[in-house]
Amino acid sequence: MIESGLALLLLFSGSASAANYDLPPLLTTTEQFKGARAAFEFCFWQQRAFEIAREQHPDMAQTAMLVEQQFHERTGDGCGSLDRLWQRSAEAIEPGKWPSVRATLVEKAMPAIQDDLDELSDRSVAEQFIEQVRGGSEGKLDAAIASQLVRASEGFRKRPSDLWPRWTHTWDSATSPDAQGLAVRVRVPLSFAEAGPNGKNMLQKWTLPLEIDRTHVMLNVSHNTFSIGDSLLRAVAAFEQGSRKQWGAYLDGIAADMTLLSSKRVTALGRPALMLEIEADGSPTDRLGRLRTHMLIALVPTGYVSSACVVAVPKGQLAQLDILADRYAPLCLAFLSSLTDASQP
Repeated sequence: MIESGLALLLLFSGSASAANYDLPPLLTTTEQFKGARAAFEFCFWQQRAFEIAREQHPDMAQTAMLVEQQFHERTGDGCGSLDRLWQRSAEAIEPGKWPSVRATLVEKAMPAIQDDLDELSDRSVAEQFIEQVRGGSEGKLDAAIASQLVRASEGFRKRPSDLWPRWTHTWDSATSPDAQGLAVRVRVPLSFAEAGPNGKNMLQKWTLPLEIDRTHVMLNVSHNTFSIGDSLLRAVAAFEQGSRKQWGAYLDGIAADMTLLSSKRVTALGRPALMLEIEADGSPTDRLGRLRTHMLIALVPTGYVSSACVVAVPKGQLAQLDILADRYAPLCLAFLSSLTDASQP
C-alpha cells in the first residue's frame, strides 16, 4: 500500500527547509508505517465502539462521552494526532492520496474488530469496554499502542513534560549485560524508542526524533567503575568538597570542548551527586551541530552512574537549540530525578 512511496517521501522530507517541532516527523519506513497502522486500527476500533455503545445503550451515553473525552485529553489527543500524521505522510507521497489510504486502513481493520463491535450490544460488555478505556486513560494501555499514540501527540510535542509520570515505563539496570553489579532504575517516557547503547560505558539509550534533519532528544544511562585505588569513600569526600578540580575526574570524557553552563551539588541515591548542564559541539560524522545536555552524576558502590538528557540539532538548525532545550528541560530533569536504587523494594 502506502509503503510503495517510501523513496519519494524520504526525498520530500529531506528537502524540507523549515522544521515544525510541534509535529512529529513524517512516517518514512515500513516499520514506522506498520506501528502506526496498528495504532490507527486501535483508535478506529475505540471510536466505533463508543459510537455503538451510545447507540445501543442511551442511558450510558453521558458516561461514555466523558470517558472518551478523558482518554483523548490524557493521551494528548494521540488518536487525532495520529490521524493527522497519517494524512500528512500520505499527502507527502501523493497529493490527494489520504482519503483512499484511510479507506484502505478502515477496510483492513474491520474484519479484525467486527466481532468485538457486535458484542457491544450486550450491556455488560459495553460497561467493561468503558471501564477498559477509563483504565487506558490512566496509562493501563498496551505499551506498543501507547508508545505510538504519545509519540504522535502534538500536545506532548508542545508540552513534553505532560508525559510524566503517566506515559512512562521503568528501565532497570539489571536488564543490561554490562551493568557490573549496578542496581538502579529510571523512568523513561513511552514516546522515546530504545536505541541500544553506542558509547563507552553506556548501558542503554532512548531517542525521540524531532525532525527528519536529525534534530532529536536522547536519554541515556552510563556506568563507570572506579579506577584501581579509588573507592566510594574517597569519591564521597571529593564530591562533598565540591570544587571543580576535584570533580574533574568525573567530567573527563563526557564531551570534547564542552562548555559547563551550570553545576550544583545535589543528593541522589542517598549520596552526594552532581547536576550539570553542558553545551558542546556535535560529531561531524553524523552532521550534528550542537548539543545541550542535562546530566546527573551519582555515586554508587561500584563507581558512578550518569544519566543524561541531550537535545541535539544539526548545523543548519543551531538557532533552534535554545528553544528546544527550554522546551525539553522539564522532561529532562524529571528523567534525571527518577533515578532510584533498584536494590531497595
